[in-house]
Amino acid sequence: MKSLLILLFIITTVLGYPAHVFAITGPEVEGRSLILMERTTGTVLFEVNANQRIFPASTTKILTALVMSEHIRPDEIILIGPETHLTPPGSSRAFLVENTHISGINLLRGIIITSGNDTANVIAREVARRVSGNSNISFEEGEHFFAELMNEKAIELGALNSSFVNAHGFHHESHFSTPYDMALIARAALEVPILAQIFAESSYVGPSVIGDIPEGLTLSNYNWNTGNLLLREDSEHYFPYATGMRTGFHNHAQHALVASAVKDGFELIAGSFQSRVDARFSNSISMFNYGFDNYGFWQIQRDGTIVDNINFHNPMLGEVANMDVMVVGDFTDILQRRNFDRVVQRITYTPGLFHFPSDEELTLDEWLDDPRPRLILPIEEGTEIGEILYTINGATVHTAKIVATMSASARTMETDFYFYRARFLEYITSVQSAPVWLVILVIILLILRSIFKLIRRNRRRKMFDGKSDRRLHYRYRRY
Repeated sequence: MKSLLILLFIITTVLGYPAHVFAITGPEVEGRSLILMERTTGTVLFEVNANQRIFPASTTKILTALVMSEHIRPDEIILIGPETHLTPPGSSRAFLVENTHISGINLLRGIIITSGNDTANVIAREVARRVSGNSNISFEEGEHFFAELMNEKAIELGALNSSFVNAHGFHHESHFSTPYDMALIARAALEVPILAQIFAESSYVGPSVIGDIPEGLTLSNYNWNTGNLLLREDSEHYFPYATGMRTGFHNHAQHALVASAVKDGFELIAGSFQSRVDARFSNSISMFNYGFDNYGFWQIQRDGTIVDNINFHNPMLGEVANMDVMVVGDFTDILQRRNFDRVVQRITYTPGLFHFPSDEELTLDEWLDDPRPRLILPIEEGTEIGEILYTINGATVHTAKIVATMSASARTMETDFYFYRARFLEYITSVQSAPVWLVILVIILLILRSIFKLIRRNRRRKMFDGKSDRRLHYRYRRY
């Protein structure tokens, strides 16, 4: 019994060993709702309750900035109205001044850098005026109108489990999202160059209007600093690869952060929700390091790569008897770095295009070297003749078509005739045919010699016969 237990222990240890060797340890995080996404592809690399409903708080302003960027140019100048005072009690503010002017780019800074709810109000009403065509729209109507634009944009981006009722994210039971949806929204926002630029800014000090300032404008000066400590070099949470985004907080949401980072061209988005104030930063750093250390882009397929060479079935005489086949299209995927050298290729050819050898054919010398099926002719260059499958540890990561790299015609009696005729003409005009031509010449000369001999013989015979006749006639006349 003891020996059996020892044996079972050894077997269990051996079978379990590869799993322990190759297992990836996840990031050290705390919090109930987290996500790590690669920006360009949207691939989720890590998640905890990523589709669970959360209150996004001021991370909402990422969507606000995105919607604004579609309707207000950075160089436009906007007059700040009384809506700047209509923020909920306890709101974070950028302290915009009513009846002063501000550039569009600084409206973006006012919500992204310093998370101003007053700035969000100005944006909501200004965009609502423009899109609705009602320049006198009230703030309440404008806020509702802008929220509808936000929801439409969210749906367009695939953020289907979200609902927004205001531009700033202050708590409302009907204002919610998910970590996954917020990551999708962040992806889209980072694709807008001006937004990506401002997300990465840790502060702004300067006038409300930038650039050429027309006469008669009333300006203010602002001094804004980000609450995203990943961007602050003076913070213990500073992360050198961080590229910004937005924090958020209210009592119902707890502390939230949507952050972005890039290292060696690999861009990540991290979302930490329902966290402690410091945990949202440590969670993001841990997820970023996990993504950078364990994942990367790997080009699985390069367009035009030759992946096989196949033989033709019954090719034309004198023509090539085989052909390279190639893949179509590039494909790059995000893989665990340990799997970069584990990609396996498997090619499957379309059965109807190939001749499968019979048992009798397989015994012939021509099939012994390569018993694989052979392509039936004719074939046109670029014709799809099969597919290639890429797998990692048995799991499919990509499939693509493979095509013919040349055109080839079928063999017929006519093509055989032209082949042999061409070979004959080629041979008789070559140096190698000289001995044959010499023999033919000798034969012709011998034949001519024989003909000439025969002609001379016939002539002599006729001469002899002619003389005999004349002699006979003479004698006959004499007597």
